[in-house]
Amino acid sequence: MIRRIAPVVAVIVLPFSFAILASQGRTASATPPLPTATIATSTVMVPVATVPTVIKPVLPITITFDNVASGTVIDTAYTGLTFAGVTMNAQGNIVPIAGSHIYAVNDPTAPRAPCALPGPLCLSVGGNVATMNPPSQLPWIQGAQGAIQVKFATGKPWVSVMARPSNLPETTSTNEPYLVAYGPSGYLGEAVYPSASQSPTPPWGTFKTLTYTAPAGQTISFVLLSTQQRGGPPVLGEFDNLSYPQ
Repeated sequence: MIRRIAPVVAVIVLPFSFAILASQGRTASATPPLPTATIATSTVMVPVATVPTVIKPVLPITITFDNVASGTVIDTAYTGLTFAGVTMNAQGNIVPIAGSHIYAVNDPTAPRAPCALPGPLCLSVGGNVATMNPPSQLPWIQGAQGAIQVKFATGKPWVSVMARPSNLPETTSTNEPYLVAYGPSGYLGEAVYPSASQSPTPPWGTFKTLTYTAPAGQTISFVLLSTQQRGGPPVLGEFDNLSYPQ
């Protein structure tokens, strides 16, 4: 009789099986929660680009007298100032000349830019100058006629003008064009054409800028433009490019 032998089944117990077996019959402990992640927060200051303040330079006003037709009366043609023909009476007071006007007139004899001489020696392209003479006459004026008064609505710390002298051929004189400044209390000072007219060659007879600056704490109310009368042959003058601060 043949006896069957039951097969032997080998049981392999892995190491972690002990932990499983040991845990049977026990209450499983709760899985510990994961720690809450702590997120560090901070305020980040983002620099804001600073836009630089652009300060535009305040340029002076320059009146060239070229924005009007030759022969135009300019007594009140420009905002903030008035023109008038004036003279001085026996008492030394400045008085208006009855019936006079100031004109913008083209001088056909004046040099135009560019000039052969260096510097601001020429009229602007339009060629008008300020004069007491009507357009039927040349724009040259002299002290015996009086002066061009330029009166400002508000006081100015400085005023400038371009001036050009002329005299009769083969004559000499120490008289020159001038700019005389007055403030609220009266005479302040003057700027005179710098070259003596005895000079036989330029720069005498060319345009030069005359500038007067008021003393500290004072302002210019008006200026007079004309030529000196100190004896000897008279000198004629013409004036262009009046400048002053805004």
